[in-house]
Amino acid sequence: MASPSPSSAADTPLQRTIWTAVLAVTLCGIVAGFQIGKLPAAVPTLRAEFDLSLVTAGWVISTLTAVGVVTGMLWGFIADRIGHRRVLLGGMAMVVLGTFLGSLTGSASSLILTRFIEGSGYIAVLAAGPSIIAAHSIQRDRNLSIGIWSFYMPFGLAGMIVISPAFIEIAGWRGLWQLNAVLALLALALAGWTTMRHRGLLTVPVERPRIAQAMWRTLTSAGPPTLAVCFTAYSIIWLSVTAFLPTFLIERQGYAADNAAYWVALSVVMNAPGCVVGAWLLRRGWSPPSIIAIAYLGLFACALGIFDDDIDALFRLSLAMILAFVGGLIPPVVLAAAPRHAASPVLVATCVGLIIQALALGQFIGPPILAWLVSGAGSWQGAIWLTGPAAAIGLIATANLWRLERRL
Repeated sequence: MASPSPSSAADTPLQRTIWTAVLAVTLCGIVAGFQIGKLPAAVPTLRAEFDLSLVTAGWVISTLTAVGVVTGMLWGFIADRIGHRRVLLGGMAMVVLGTFLGSLTGSASSLILTRFIEGSGYIAVLAAGPSIIAAHSIQRDRNLSIGIWSFYMPFGLAGMIVISPAFIEIAGWRGLWQLNAVLALLALALAGWTTMRHRGLLTVPVERPRIAQAMWRTLTSAGPPTLAVCFTAYSIIWLSVTAFLPTFLIERQGYAADNAAYWVALSVVMNAPGCVVGAWLLRRGWSPPSIIAIAYLGLFACALGIFDDDIDALFRLSLAMILAFVGGLIPPVVLAAAPRHAASPVLVATCVGLIIQALALGQFIGPPILAWLVSGAGSWQGAIWLTGPAAAIGLIATANLWRLERRL
């Protein structure tokens, strides 16, 4: 059982969108995203219990991202080959297993190993989810459904950022891991139940390319790398700024740690309505390149002022929320374009996997580059040397996407 091609999704016999399946699969993405959001508040406790160095703690945090950098396209290929539903449910099972075993671990090395299991499940869910949602949506609702799916990042990060400090106070970090295992198990069961009746929508492809052929065709086609660059530049800007905004607010603006966390969580949540607006603009007939170009111009303008010492605090926080909002325009547009630009109708998830791999790469390299630039400049305004070039690269990729869209 494998994924639908764009044509099969478009010719689906559905008379209406199966919103229960769309929401259940989106919940899987959100719970998978919790596994990133649960770390920031837990790091001090983990360092104290396991006597972790700062570098080791960094590896615990970045393991999920590192897995994505290496395996994103692989998981997309597996989903194309054996079926998106199987990979989604298998990915959630890995999240359950990784988080539960992590709660029982007694050393830093075993904790990192369980994070690899979580990370594999996380990437599998992100690679398989969009095609399942597309298959359960009628043509008119498909862009909106993909926009809702894009909630996984802002809700997954912000939700757990808000919940985890208080929960760790009550049940410790092990209790937080066990809570995530239970939530992942519930999301797995709900997604399995809501997609079971219509699993026949995910038809078996006639063409079954080998893994090397599938990856080569995806990498050498014009569309998938262009979409991947569009996503990488966005993730570098948004996630780098989000990662260091709490530090800036605490060290330079005098915010208490909990207040800084809540403000950042609020700005992250603003990414979700941006996703909805991006999907709505697609539905209104806006071209994908025009939406992405507007988003990058907004990202660049907001990033100029966020780390300026001289601006009003309320204005700074407003810029952070606007940055998250305009950045949210990009994910639904890029993911909705993936079926059109995939190297083959049976390589849609492989294309999505490359996009997810690029997202993970941006998450992986963005924060350390920003930290290096700020340290070298001796000022937080040095961040513009990351956000500016990233926005320029995003706009160049958008111009190429415009050319490809015209050809289509």
